Amino acid sequence: MSQKPLEPPRRKNTKKPRKTRIGRVERIEVPTTLVLASKVSERESIGNRVIEELERMSDGGCG
Repeated sequence: MSQKPLEPPRRKNTKKPRKTRIGRVERIEVPTTLVLASKVSERESIGNRVIEELERMSDGGCG
């Protein structure tokens, strides 16, 4: 009876490392691009917001 419960975990353990290895490689490659893109997008969005606010202020001041 003790051998039967040990068999399924062994199969699961052998499958898990393969998935984790592939996942690690994909996770390392994807997040770097996402992090860089998010940083650039955040900077661009902040810059656009500042420009829009300055334009609004200048329009209001001129008016």
